[in-house]
Amino acid sequence: MKKISKVSVSIDHITLSSDDRSMITLDSTILKKYKYGGRKRTYQEGPEPMAKTYEFFHEFKHKKTGNKLHIFIDRFNKDNYKTLYLPNLTLKFFSSWDHNLSYAEVVRVNNLFTDKYNVGFAVSEFHVAVDLYFKGKKNPIKQLAGLIKSGRKIGMKPSARYPHTYYSHSEASIYFMSAYDKTHQLKAEKAFQLSGKSLKDLDRYQVARLESRFNNTALGLVPSVEELASKDFSYIYPQYLKILRPDRDKLARRGFHPKEYKGKDLVDLRSMLREEGIVNNFIYYLKDYKRLSRPIRTALKVYRWERHPDKYPLSRPSVRIKPQKVQFIRH
Repeated sequence: MKKISKVSVSIDHITLSSDDRSMITLDSTILKKYKYGGRKRTYQEGPEPMAKTYEFFHEFKHKKTGNKLHIFIDRFNKDNYKTLYLPNLTLKFFSSWDHNLSYAEVVRVNNLFTDKYNVGFAVSEFHVAVDLYFKGKKNPIKQLAGLIKSGRKIGMKPSARYPHTYYSHSEASIYFMSAYDKTHQLKAEKAFQLSGKSLKDLDRYQVARLESRFNNTALGLVPSVEELASKDFSYIYPQYLKILRPDRDKLARRGFHPKEYKGKDLVDLRSMLREEGIVNNFIYYLKDYKRLSRPIRTALKVYRWERHPDKYPLSRPSVRIKPQKVQFIRH
């Protein structure tokens, strides 16, 4: 496996949801630093209704950074599917390659909506992207995905929808991990949007992205965007992510020679051991791949989304609206 040249950590996405169900009418003019891209449907029309929270979203693009913002205020309500008791306003921020999503950018939008509509927000989802840079012409993403343990999952499954992409867990789970060839994605889909410097870097390096997606509503890792600013993400490795390799000493004691498992991913190694009657405690025969894990651990330990969040104070609703409760009445 190639040596990692450098590691970059960033908040690639964050979702903020309102803490009440008050109805609002969007005034797009308050977002002066964004270009409005129109109102778009969240699902494809068809004979079967889709279980969506919102029927439409409003798309915006930051004029300077190119970061996208999707605003959801139109809840999905049909005769046989209603979302009347879900938050009415959701803000989704997406990072671009040349300009990482900043805490200041998120806070500014948060404050605009809080000040105008008297609504507070909580973090409902966030993604932590770990970008691994390798020198060479071939991206090692397939080999890397085969060495990853995420939770109880060994190895990662290739995506049927996206090339050079691998998944662990389900997208509906409270934690979801993806690994993909970031260099290929950027050159194939976004080359015309990239700066000259970024294009040169992508010619020099192969970038493999490991992206951890946290359903914060279920996990409760951070109570607010302010808390996320100074969050220590070192817990991701090894709690949610491990890169493992065969333990030669332990396998040798069971009579295995390195040539027998050289180049095998974790799934194939487990199958080989099972064929030889070793069906329990597979993890015992693995060890941390320190040449890869050490730079990842270091990058996660030192990273902070915003080291001085006090420079960007969050607005608070001037009037606190008590969350509504559903009352059931017997007829």
